[in-house]
Amino acid sequence: MSVPAKGMRRQEGGEKVTGVTRFTADLELAGLLHVQLVLSHVPSGKIGAIDTGAARGVPGVVGVVTGADLPAHETAGPDLPLAVSRVFYVGQPVVAVVAETESAAADAAALVQVDYEESPPVVDASAAMQEQSPLVLEEEEGASEEDASIHGASAAADDAPEERPRNVSGVAHLKRGDAEAALKKSDVVIKATYRIAGAHHSFMEPHVAVVRPEPDGGLTVWSPTQGPFIVRDTVAGLVGLPPHKVRVVPMPVGGGFGGKIELLEPLLALLALRVRRPVRLALHRSQEFVVGHPAPAAHFDLELGASRGGTLLALRARFHYDNGAGAGWHAGLTASFLGGTYRIPNFDLRGLEVSTNKTPVDAYRAPGATQAYFALESAMDELAVELGLDPIELRLRNVSREGDLAADGEPWPRIASIEVLEEARSHPVYTAPLAEAEAVGVALGAWGGARTPSAAGCRVEPDGTVTVTVGSPDISGTATGLAMIAAEAFGVAPDRVRVEVGDTVSSPFGPSSSGSQVTYSVGGAVYEAAKEARRQLLEIATEELEAAPEDLDIIDGRVAVKGAPGRSVEIT
Repeated sequence: MSVPAKGMRRQEGGEKVTGVTRFTADLELAGLLHVQLVLSHVPSGKIGAIDTGAARGVPGVVGVVTGADLPAHETAGPDLPLAVSRVFYVGQPVVAVVAETESAAADAAALVQVDYEESPPVVDASAAMQEQSPLVLEEEEGASEEDASIHGASAAADDAPEERPRNVSGVAHLKRGDAEAALKKSDVVIKATYRIAGAHHSFMEPHVAVVRPEPDGGLTVWSPTQGPFIVRDTVAGLVGLPPHKVRVVPMPVGGGFGGKIELLEPLLALLALRVRRPVRLALHRSQEFVVGHPAPAAHFDLELGASRGGTLLALRARFHYDNGAGAGWHAGLTASFLGGTYRIPNFDLRGLEVSTNKTPVDAYRAPGATQAYFALESAMDELAVELGLDPIELRLRNVSREGDLAADGEPWPRIASIEVLEEARSHPVYTAPLAEAEAVGVALGAWGGARTPSAAGCRVEPDGTVTVTVGSPDISGTATGLAMIAAEAFGVAPDRVRVEVGDTVSSPFGPSSSGSQVTYSVGGAVYEAAKEARRQLLEIATEELEAAPEDLDIIDGRVAVKGAPGRSVEIT
C-alpha cells in the first residue's frame, strides 16, 4: 500500500495543541446539574444509618441519592452504581449529591454522614486464599469471556472445573505434555519469583461523563469512552430501555489506555432519569485514584527448564492476580501468552483470580500480557546468562513460528517473530559498544487481537472529498490511520479524506478502542467501504465519459479517462 507507507500528521493534532478541542468537561447544556460523590472511607463493612439532612439543606441542592433510592438489583456487590448494604473498598461510591453548581454539590457531600459497621478487610492476595481469611465477595463468580474480548483478545479456558481456594473467583489452567518430568530431565532450570505492582493509568483527563434525559424517554450520553456501544448496552440494560433509545456520543479522550470503557455512565443515567435534567460528574484527581479501576498486581512463581544447548523443554507457572473487590479475567490471557510465545513442548500453567478489599481492577495496555512477559522474559534473560548465550540468540532458537502451536492448540498464523529478533540483533543500539554505565536489555512480547467484527461507511461529498464514518473512538491517532487506508482504496490524497467518529445511533458498529484492535478490525471495513464507494462513483461516470470503469481514475476531485485528462467530469 503506497499511501500508508508515506505517513502523515495526525489530522486532529492541530486542534489539540492549540486548545480548540472540546473535551467532555467543556460541554455546557441548558439546565446542567453537577454531581458529587460521597465515597466510602472504610475498606469493608456494613452500611448503617446515612444522614443526608444537612446536605439537603445546602442552597442549590436538587437531590441527595443513596443506593436504596435506586432501582433494586439482584445482588449487593461492589459493581452497583451506589453501595446499598455493604462496602467493599475505600473509594466505593455510597451517596450522590446533585446540585445546581459544583461548589454546592461539594459542600453538601461534605455534610453527609455515613455510619459503618466495619469488618476486617482482606488486603493481601496471598492471605486472601487462606482458609481462615474473611470472605470478600458473597458470591465468588468469575468474569466472562466477554470481559477479555472487550480488549480484543481471547482468554484461555479452564481445562476442567477445579477446587478453588478461598476468595478465588476464577482459575485458568493450561497444560501440554508432562512439565514435571521434563523439568527433572532439564540440564538447567531457572526457578524464580516475580512480583508486579498494580498501576493506575494516570490519564491527564480523569473520568467524566454527561447524561441528558430526552423528551422521548431516551438518554443521550457524552463520554470519553473507549467503547461507546458497550456503554450503550450497559446503560440500556440498567434503566430498561431498548439500545436504540440510548445515544452515546464519544468525546475526545484525554488518555484511555484500557481504563475508560465504562465507569460513571450507568450512575449518571439513573440520576438523570430521577431528576429529569442533564447531569455531569467529573472526578477530581484524588478521587480518580480510588474510584478509577487500575491494573492488577500479580505474583508469579516460574520454573523454566532447558537443555545445555539452549532448547526450552518445560515451563511451570503458578501465578495469581489481585483483582480488588471484583472478579478478574487476566489469568486466562496470561496463560495463553506464557504457553504460546515460545516452542515449549511441556508446560503447566495455573493462574488464579483473587478478590481483596481494594478498588476493582480493569485493563491497562495489553492486560495480562505485560505481567506475563515481565516474568517470562526475566526468566529467559536469567537462562541466557546461565547458558552463556546471547539473549536474542536464545530467543531465536525457541520463538514460535508460523505453524507452531499456540497455547490453545491452534497453529500460529503468519507472525514475524524471526524477522523482529533478527532486526533487533543487527540494530546499532544492540551492536554498538557500551560505556561503563550503559546496558541494553532485550524482551519479546506479543498480543493477539483484531477479533471483533466491524463496519464502516463511506460517502463522496460534492467537492470530491471523502467522508468515512466509523463507530470506534480515536484515542491514538487511529482516525488518521483509517484516513490513509481509505485514501489508498479510493484513490485520493489522504488530506481529502475525513474520518468521522459517529454516535451509537448514526454510526455503523465499531469495536471498543482497546486491545490494539481498531486499525486491524476497523481498517478492513474502511478499505472495503472506500473501494465500494469508488466502484459506484466510476460506474456513474462511465455513461458520461463513454469509458469502462477500469479505464477511469479519480484526480483532484474529478473522474478522468486514464491517459486523456481532458476527458473528465467534476464530482458534484
